[in-house]
Amino acid sequence: MEKLAVSGGSSISAPQMRDFWEKVELRKINSRNFQDFLDNPEKFSGSLGTGFASLTLAKKILGRRKIITTVNYNKVWRDVFSDFPIFYTEEDLSEAALRNKRGDDWRLVFYGGSSIVQLRQKFGIDPASQPCFHSINSDWYCRGSETGWSLNMIDKGYYLINFYGRSKGMNHEHQEKHLEDSYFKLERTDPHVFTEALFSIYFFTKDRLASNWQHCSSVKSSKGLFINVGSLNFSGFRVQTEFPTVASDEMRVSVCVKQREHK
Repeated sequence: MEKLAVSGGSSISAPQMRDFWEKVELRKINSRNFQDFLDNPEKFSGSLGTGFASLTLAKKILGRRKIITTVNYNKVWRDVFSDFPIFYTEEDLSEAALRNKRGDDWRLVFYGGSSIVQLRQKFGIDPASQPCFHSINSDWYCRGSETGWSLNMIDKGYYLINFYGRSKGMNHEHQEKHLEDSYFKLERTDPHVFTEALFSIYFFTKDRLASNWQHCSSVKSSKGLFINVGSLNFSGFRVQTEFPTVASDEMRVSVCVKQREHK
């Protein structure tokens, strides 16, 4: 029998079923990521067949120090994530590597789903314990009124991010005009992804990225102000809000390449 019926009127082929159980046996699908599999099975496709880059190729192009893999992530966060596909092409990574030679800081980072609130609870606000969050007005984003954005994380997976803060000295509107790119489809990096990535990179490489600037995200607080995150220095990581008309050298943008279509 070629097709196996499942609930909801959909069906799955016998080869797909065999592939699923093989991944379970190899622990590529487990209790930690089973919900992710249900939400988007194509993320776990053994052979994407659409020109996406492999992790081995990504390391060769960008260099190991520019990548936080699931293995690296698991060591840092003591987690158990299995392999995730990379939804970027060889050309995407090669372009990022070329731009790194010109002064950018493109990195391929695995995001495991932590929220800013969860990270603050984990690291606290004591400068004697590094890294930490800043102690001044540090709990406003933990309040119930902010859960609309503070607990709203995007998909787990690999993100190609430029950690060179660009568009400094511009307000939010002017920054938007500089997101246009001749090659990449760019968007502002999600603040949760940016925050977790900075901590992952710090623990794995000891690099303190964005130590003297804050990333202006597109996410808004309950009062309609844009969320800024950054300044990972010894005083503590900052989470602040800003009016869209304000411009300063500390307010910059970290851009992320939109993932290629894979659904």
